[in-house]
Amino acid sequence: YVSTSDLSWEPIVDSWLLKRLDLGSGRAQEVDVLRPLFDRWLKEPPPDGGPALDFFDWSVRYLKKVMEINDATQVVNIL
Repeated sequence: YVSTSDLSWEPIVDSWLLKRLDLGSGRAQEVDVLRPLFDRWLKEPPPDGGPALDFFDWSVRYLKKVMEINDATQVVNIL
């Protein structure tokens, strides 16, 4: 068992992005676009993230206490 405080969400995202590259040659550009977005939104969400972030914070995240790694896991499952 490895604690999420030791590992964080980045290895999950990195692994998922590497799998995207295995799907085909056109995926490299997709990975180049997605990686900075993960960094931008999951490392530190912007202070004015708009309605989507507000909904996530107030309607989803605070209903039940979850680990931060769940944010990354949910995003890669949706994509």
